[in-house]
Parts: sequence; structure tokens; C-alpha cells
Amino acid sequence: MTLQAIAERGLAAATRLYSHLAPGAERLGEPLAQAPAHANPVVIVPGFACDAGFHAPWQRSLAADGFDVTVLQDPLAGTGDAREAAQLLGRTVDDVLARTGARRVDLVTYSAGVTTARAYAQLDGGAPKVQRMVAVDGTWRGDDDSRKLARIGSIPLVGGALRRAIPRDYTDVQFDSAVQRAINADGELPRGVAVTTVASPADEHASHAGGATNLVLRSSPSHMGIARSSAEAYETLRGALLA
Repeated sequence: MTLQAIAERGLAAATRLYSHLAPGAERLGEPLAQAPAHANPVVIVPGFACDAGFHAPWQRSLAADGFDVTVLQDPLAGTGDAREAAQLLGRTVDDVLARTGARRVDLVTYSAGVTTARAYAQLDGGAPKVQRMVAVDGTWRGDDDSRKLARIGSIPLVGGALRRAIPRDYTDVQFDSAVQRAINADGELPRGVAVTTVASPADEHASHAGGATNLVLRSSPSHMGIARSSAEAYETLRGALLA
């Protein structure tokens, strides 16, 4: 087993332990007055090192508000190959459509999950099965951690090994990765998909997508807090699903 595979599996195990020990808010936001009529089923796409349990607050809250909601069950918790995660998302979407009889789903992505969702919609032909994509606190065109990666690689004696141990998804979400270049070459937005981005003020510009509805929160929750404890973020993504 490679150092990279060991790192991915170790990080995924740590993520599952965290979700078990810290289940997050039981309910986010003010309840809807009535369940949404004719809403599409929702599929939540977790980010880097986030398992399904990490998104239990969103899942519980959406279910309580009357949505049919599924969280992508990635055994590597968003640390593995982004294209493989996109293929898993495709199978999940097909299962949801078969179970519900719906024609399309709405995707709610978190952080690096936007790359997984865009790869599915734009590279794997998934766009016709998606009506809305709500991207929460995700860098739309990819991250630029080149300086950080260079510093890691330059550490004496161990830099090369540490660089090889970096999980694949972290590399895949970089703006100059092969998968990110392929996505961006396809266009700014998935064809026929209504896109809304939701960001904290500090991440407004990185999250902005040309041609999308770009929303900025009034408050400034942490990156984890935006998914785990922010009522405003939840109500904003819920509003985008109901738009």
C-alpha cells in the first residue's frame, strides 16, 4: 500500500470518528411553515475529508423540512480520486432517481465537493439529471495551494515522502490539476443547471461563479461551522433549493 493510500484511509477513519463523537446540531434554521411541494430529491456531496456523518445537521434539517435527502456515501470520505468520487455520485443519483421516480435531482455541495459535482455534471454527462446545484463555501475554479505544496516538498529528508502522501482529492482540487483543467475547459457552469453559490464574506471571491446566483452570508462562520452550526447558511441553501 502506498503512503498516499495509507494517508487517505487514515484520514477517512479519523473523519468517521469525528462525526461519531461530534454529531453536530440536531436542527438548523427555522422550520418551514409547510413541506415543499414538488421538490426534487436532494443529494449532498461532502467535501475533502468529510463523510456522510459530517453532514448530519444538513441531512436532519432538510428531512425535517420535508425534503427527500441523500448524502453521498464515499468510503474514502472525500480524500480519494475526484473522478472516482464523481462516478460514485453518478451511481448515487441514478439510485435516487430510480427510488423516487423523479426526473432530476438537486445537488448541495460543500467545499471540495463542488469539484466532484462539477466533474459528474460536466465530464461524466450528469448535467441532464441535475436541475439545481447549490455550492456552499467551495472554490469554484479550484484552489491554489502551490506555495504550500512547494514548502512541504522542500522539507529536508522527509519532504518527498510527505508530498507523495498527500491525498489525491487535495491534489485534484488544485486549479492546475488535470481534472480541474478539464472541468474549467468545459465551461463556467454545467449546461442547463441552475447554480447558486453560498459563501462567507472571507471566501466570496473564490466561491463566485460567473453566470450563477452568488450569495454572501451576513455572518462569518468558520469553514466547518458553515456546514455544522450556521442556521443562516442552512436557511440560505434551503432557499436556493426552493427558488
